[in-house]
Amino acid sequence: MILFKGKDHEYSVAEREAFNRTIKQSLPPFYVYLQTCNRIELYAGDGSIPPNIAKHLFRVTAGLESKMIGETHIQGQVKRAYIEAVDNRHISPGLHRLFQAALRAGKRVRSETGISRGAITHSQATIALLKREVSELSQKRIIVIGSHHLNENIIIALHSQGCNMISVTNRTSEKAVAMASQIGCRTFYFDNLEVELKSADIIITATSSPCPIITPDIVPTERHLFMVDLAVPRDVDERLSLYKNVRVFNIEDVEDSIDQNIEARSHEMLLASMIIEEEVRKMKYKMMGEPVLC
Repeated sequence: MILFKGKDHEYSVAEREAFNRTIKQSLPPFYVYLQTCNRIELYAGDGSIPPNIAKHLFRVTAGLESKMIGETHIQGQVKRAYIEAVDNRHISPGLHRLFQAALRAGKRVRSETGISRGAITHSQATIALLKREVSELSQKRIIVIGSHHLNENIIIALHSQGCNMISVTNRTSEKAVAMASQIGCRTFYFDNLEVELKSADIIITATSSPCPIITPDIVPTERHLFMVDLAVPRDVDERLSLYKNVRVFNIEDVEDSIDQNIEARSHEMLLASMIIEEEVRKMKYKMMGEPVLC
């Protein structure tokens, strides 16, 4: 029989780490080990597959058990865990059937529902906003202010959209240089911000400054500028939104988009769950050698 042990994002990091150490001390002959940022799971054994274990793995693979419902990375992570077990020859026929079925179920959920559509993180929503509002995005000169994980994700996503004219700055220049060297973009000293703004088309900013760092006196308002202000409190002076050539979007605009997408995904949960139930039945009847009644 296939057995399962696991802990996910509902457990603390310390609990997941302790669980991870424990299961690695005595791995069985046949197993698939799945580890992600928020999940550690072990599927082991051979023979019959309990429906509750199949249902759980199908839901995990489809993104229904993720912290961010419908996220797409988990399908690839499940596939890699399965392939690793195959390559290292600790996969059993039962585990093979289970994971093949789970990958099919996850793919079907994503193709037949909108569970993975729409941005649900700040970086995703920022890129979606730019793609919607800015024509010829890849041709624009972009300044990113602030060196941290959010802006790093935004720059990586911009690169994937063909944007290569990206410059990053930070009050602490060493942080900007370190981030830029990792993701491949230009840097400049924060003191040169006013000069750099003269040739920019898009400004994305997220700093911890207690007051606005982009004000009308340093912005060339005669040029068309698009600004995304992700900072709290705001980095962009509210007066700039009064200029006809300057468009300013703030954190509230981005989060409104995220909220709408999360709500839309929740409406797809019922259909996704129905598909999972159907796929579990298919696997059950296939193992029994009986016709599938859906």
